Amino acid sequence: MASPWGGSCHAVTEEGMLPHLIFQFPMKVIQWYPGHMAKAMRMMAENLKLCDGVVIVLDARCPAASFSRGIADMVGAKSVLYVLNK
Repeated sequence: MASPWGGSCHAVTEEGMLPHLIFQFPMKVIQWYPGHMAKAMRMMAENLKLCDGVVIVLDARCPAASFSRGIADMVGAKSVLYVLNK
Protein backbone atom coordinates (compact mmCIF):
# COMPACT_ATOMS: atom_id res chain seq x y z
CA MET A 1 0.00 0.00 0.00
CA ALA A 2 1.37 3.43 -0.90
CA SER A 3 1.60 6.11 1.77
CA PRO A 4 0.60 9.73 1.10
CA TRP A 5 4.27 10.75 1.59
CA GLY A 6 5.65 8.70 -1.28
CA GLY A 7 6.89 5.69 0.73
CA SER A 8 5.22 2.36 1.22
CA CYS A 9 3.61 0.88 4.30
CA HIS A 10 2.42 -2.58 5.25
CA ALA A 11 0.81 -4.13 8.29
CA VAL A 12 2.89 -6.51 10.41
CA THR A 13 1.36 -8.98 12.84
CA GLU A 14 3.35 -10.75 15.55
CA GLU A 15 1.96 -13.36 17.90
CA GLY A 16 0.51 -11.74 21.00
CA MET A 17 0.86 -8.21 19.63
CA LEU A 18 -1.60 -5.95 17.89
CA PRO A 19 -0.94 -5.23 14.21
CA HIS A 20 0.99 -2.06 13.58
CA LEU A 21 2.19 -0.20 10.52
CA ILE A 22 5.77 0.09 9.38
CA PHE A 23 6.51 2.98 7.05
CA GLN A 24 9.39 2.83 4.62
CA PHE A 25 10.31 6.25 3.25
CA PRO A 26 12.73 7.11 0.48
CA MET A 27 16.07 8.26 1.90
CA LYS A 28 16.22 12.06 2.06
CA VAL A 29 18.48 14.35 4.05
CA ILE A 30 16.30 16.52 6.27
CA GLN A 31 17.65 19.61 8.04
CA TRP A 32 15.71 19.33 11.30
CA TYR A 33 18.04 21.10 13.75
CA PRO A 34 16.69 24.67 13.98
CA GLY A 35 19.06 27.62 14.02
CA HIS A 36 17.93 28.81 17.45
CA MET A 37 18.93 25.43 18.94
CA ALA A 38 22.40 25.62 17.37
CA LYS A 39 22.80 29.16 18.73
CA ALA A 40 21.74 28.03 22.23
CA MET A 41 24.27 25.17 22.17
CA ARG A 42 27.06 27.59 21.14
CA MET A 43 26.09 29.99 23.94
CA MET A 44 26.05 27.15 26.50
CA ALA A 45 29.51 26.01 25.37
CA GLU A 46 30.85 29.55 25.79
CA ASN A 47 29.26 30.08 29.22
CA LEU A 48 30.27 26.63 30.45
CA LYS A 49 33.86 27.84 30.64
CA LEU A 50 32.78 30.11 33.52
CA CYS A 51 31.08 27.32 35.55
CA ASP A 52 32.50 24.88 38.09
CA GLY A 53 29.53 22.52 37.86
CA VAL A 54 26.32 21.87 35.97
CA VAL A 55 22.75 21.03 36.98
CA ILE A 56 20.94 18.92 34.38
CA VAL A 57 17.17 18.60 34.83
CA LEU A 58 15.58 15.43 33.44
CA ASP A 59 11.95 14.36 33.16
CA ALA A 60 11.34 11.88 36.01
CA ARG A 61 8.79 9.92 33.96
CA CYS A 62 11.36 9.06 31.26
CA PRO A 63 14.84 10.40 32.00
CA ALA A 64 16.42 8.75 28.96
CA ALA A 65 14.12 10.67 26.60
CA SER A 66 15.10 14.06 28.04
CA PHE A 67 18.83 13.28 28.29
CA SER A 68 20.98 15.07 25.72
CA ARG A 69 24.24 13.38 24.73
CA GLY A 70 25.42 16.67 23.20
CA ILE A 71 25.08 18.53 26.49
CA ALA A 72 26.68 15.66 28.45
CA ASP A 73 29.66 15.67 26.06
CA MET A 74 29.90 19.45 26.33
CA VAL A 75 30.08 19.28 30.14
CA GLY A 76 33.08 16.97 30.01
CA ALA A 77 34.80 16.41 33.38
CA LYS A 78 32.88 19.10 35.31
CA SER A 79 30.75 18.12 38.30
CA VAL A 80 27.18 17.29 37.29
CA LEU A 81 24.05 17.15 39.44
CA TYR A 82 21.15 15.34 37.77
CA VAL A 83 17.73 16.50 38.99
CA LEU A 84 14.60 14.46 38.23
CA ASN A 85 11.51 16.64 37.84
CA LYS A 86 7.99 15.62 36.97
